[in-house]
Amino acid sequence: MNKLLSSLSMLSLCLYAGSSFAGTTGKVNFHGYVYGQTCQVKNTSENQHVFLPSVRSSSLLTAGATSTESANFNIEFVNCTAGVTAGVKFDQVNVNGTTGTLKNTFTGPYAADNVDIQIMANGQTINLAQQDKSHYKEALVDDAVVSYPFVARYYATGKATQGIVDTYATFKVDYK
Repeated sequence: MNKLLSSLSMLSLCLYAGSSFAGTTGKVNFHGYVYGQTCQVKNTSENQHVFLPSVRSSSLLTAGATSTESANFNIEFVNCTAGVTAGVKFDQVNVNGTTGTLKNTFTGPYAADNVDIQIMANGQTINLAQQDKSHYKEALVDDAVVSYPFVARYYATGKATQGIVDTYATFKVDYK
């Protein structure tokens, strides 16, 4: 019994002694971000699917040929501050560095060969490898919605073969 009592006493002492070594101070970290001029991507613009019409491969026989068929899409910004000039800056993910078009990311036996997707704004092609800010717009009032209409069409990098064309573009708000 004495051994048990002695053991329990030692255990209690150790537990008590351990708590006396607990720290008496701590640290709280705070994180934030203060922004000035701003626009936000409208939630309906964040993850779009644009379906181009089907075209004949015979309309894309040579490098540089484009389809007359196209698909329109919009990217919209909301909550823009008055006086802010902002635009859509496409990231250079899967961009053909020579043509500035979006490479076909579909692979396998059913993929179209020598076909990219070209993006246009205001009737002018956008070279995604060398973007300028010519299509940017100014927000005229606070909390403005700014809409950027774009057109996507097929672009031949050589003699096109029939098949599936899939690609994507990522983008962000950019300020002038």
